[in-house]
Amino acid sequence: MFFKFGEKIIVHRFSGEQVNGHGKITKLFTDEQLDHVAVAPYQVAEPADGGREQITTRFSIYLSPGAGISPLDEVTVRGVRCEVDGAVPGEWVNPFNGWAPGAEVRLKEVAG
Repeated sequence: MFFKFGEKIIVHRFSGEQVNGHGKITKLFTDEQLDHVAVAPYQVAEPADGGREQITTRFSIYLSPGAGISPLDEVTVRGVRCEVDGAVPGEWVNPFNGWAPGAEVRLKEVAG
């Protein structure tokens, strides 16, 4: 399925870091479910060189105003946990009538 409105996603909000028992720094997250999110996959790619077995999946999600996704957050969409892909643009507001539809956030998941 391509574009579908009204999906549920899990936002894993970055809440800090800790050092685990092996001395490795790990990220801490707090989970929050968001409903009524529009999701559109925009790319699934495999390397053309044939030297690696890697698949990159990318989604665009369209959020209501005030969702507040950070570049440090992660998001689970359709069972795939993704990182935020690049900077998160601010919410867009129409300068002529003040309409604020929300924001688009791009996500990516690299496997392999």
